[in-house]
Amino acid sequence: MGPLRHRAAGRSASVALFVCALVEASPAFAQAPAKAPTAKAPPANAAALPAPPPPARPLADTLPPDLRNEYAAGKILYEDHDYATALVKFQDIYDKAKEARLLWNIAACLKNLRHYARALDALRQYVTTGEKLSPQELQDARDVIGAIEPFTTSVTFRVNEPDAELSLDDEVLGTTPVMHPVVVDIGTRHVRVKKEGFRAVDKDVPIGGVKDTVVDLVVERSGGHLELTVPPDASVIVDDKPAGQGPIVKLDLSVGGHALRITAPKTHPYQGDVTIEDGQTRALAIKLEPDAEQFSELRVAVGCRDPGVRIPNEGLTVYLDGSTISASPLGVRMRAADSGEVPAYVPYTVSPGVHRAIVRFPSCEPLTAETTAPAQQAGTIEGVLPPLNPFLNGSPAGSPNGVRVSVGFAQTSVQFKNFQAFLIPGAASASASSTVGMAGLSASFAVQGRWTLLAIDARYVWGWTTGSAESVTEGASRPAFVTSSTQASLDQIDFILRPGFRVPLYYAAIAFGPEAHAGRLRTSPSNGGTTFEGGGGFWGAVDAQPLCDFGLSVGAGYSRVGYSHDDVDSQWASSLFVHATYQPNTICDRKQAGMYQLRGQ
Repeated sequence: MGPLRHRAAGRSASVALFVCALVEASPAFAQAPAKAPTAKAPPANAAALPAPPPPARPLADTLPPDLRNEYAAGKILYEDHDYATALVKFQDIYDKAKEARLLWNIAACLKNLRHYARALDALRQYVTTGEKLSPQELQDARDVIGAIEPFTTSVTFRVNEPDAELSLDDEVLGTTPVMHPVVVDIGTRHVRVKKEGFRAVDKDVPIGGVKDTVVDLVVERSGGHLELTVPPDASVIVDDKPAGQGPIVKLDLSVGGHALRITAPKTHPYQGDVTIEDGQTRALAIKLEPDAEQFSELRVAVGCRDPGVRIPNEGLTVYLDGSTISASPLGVRMRAADSGEVPAYVPYTVSPGVHRAIVRFPSCEPLTAETTAPAQQAGTIEGVLPPLNPFLNGSPAGSPNGVRVSVGFAQTSVQFKNFQAFLIPGAASASASSTVGMAGLSASFAVQGRWTLLAIDARYVWGWTTGSAESVTEGASRPAFVTSSTQASLDQIDFILRPGFRVPLYYAAIAFGPEAHAGRLRTSPSNGGTTFEGGGGFWGAVDAQPLCDFGLSVGAGYSRVGYSHDDVDSQWASSLFVHATYQPNTICDRKQAGMYQLRGQ
């Protein structure tokens, strides 16, 4: 029988061998039961004894079929001294089957891994949940518990801070205070305590020697030290709370940024941020500038390209009264909007009177404004800075939003070979060349940027032509040459794809590129019905843009064209178009409306 076979008979012998294994560090947890002595025959006159209880079913037979192979694998691992993997197998089977006798096997693995405290937990659970265990099996388990207990001790952890996470050997025990003692193995254990805003405690603690042990752990708040040297009559305020009076103020602060404000009579107040690092001392000597008892505030609410208020964290800088050093803001004031809180303005401390400010922001042109800040009141500078490169940004042709639509007129001229063969029914052959002109309506949609565009044009043009041609006809006896007069009307639907480049010139732009088109040509009278055409070439245009959103486009194209009719051949087609255009230009609109300026109030 293997060392993990769980049997009711002979349990006392197994317990004895288990205790011996504790002392000698034997790899076995339980051995096969000792062979029972041969029973003597009872005397003839002895009273009849009750029948013995039926033997317990083997553990494997009590498991579901899908777990029996897993159990057999666990036994093999155990017999091969791979106790850690066997423990995983047995624990997984127990979690699924809840067979109490598996706890004995789990305890065996834990004991051989020298995890005595966890082995005790498994054995105690074995005792309390094993409802079908015999009295002898329960007694055996209690005996083993008694044998293991000397290798463990009870520890009470006392931590000076509540709500801290306490871990033992990388296993979380809970959140402080941990009210109940913890049973652990004797030896050196690794203890960790951590809490937000406090320095973590990581230490190895020797445990053992006495039955009950108390371990005291002290966590310290993380933070640094701030030493301020200020005028003797100055008041120091940190995070909107009074922190002391000059000339020396020493503070212990948490890690991170803190708002610092220092005031004194007849001086400019100082306001700024100070950053504290863990375990570091920050020393600052701050001098306050003399001033009258009254002071004012300058509020800057300035956008870049659009009215959204920009803030110093995004790159906003303000230079006051000719200074080459940017002014220090007092923070950012917010306002409520439908989308949440948005910046309202950036405040600066100034003396009462007139002030000239230069406002700068990356990607926008700086502007200058003048304002008056009354005593104990606020002056305001507001507006929008124009984008950089005003020749392109804000010009009618240089900053389109991205879409353009246009409508107008188009004229197309097509040079045909053998055109009369297409018109004269019954002609066997013809030789004539003519140029046909057509005119009509045109519309275009384009995706347009500053330097490129992609346009799709749709055109419907019509026209007519007259002339004569000689053709050869098959007569009764011989061919005859026939001179015929031709008069025809034509209409054409054409779709043109025009990618290209454009060069903006403030009020105008030059555009050019290749073109490809396809469509159909219909004539009346007709010798072949509707014919389809296609071809490619190049185009160019000049866009006049006197207004931000509206303009005029004049262009031309030149293409090689082919037709599907066998008797119709063409060489080149040219086209002219004149379109009225609409292309939204928000930046130009804002510039024309006078938005790109600063106003002092």
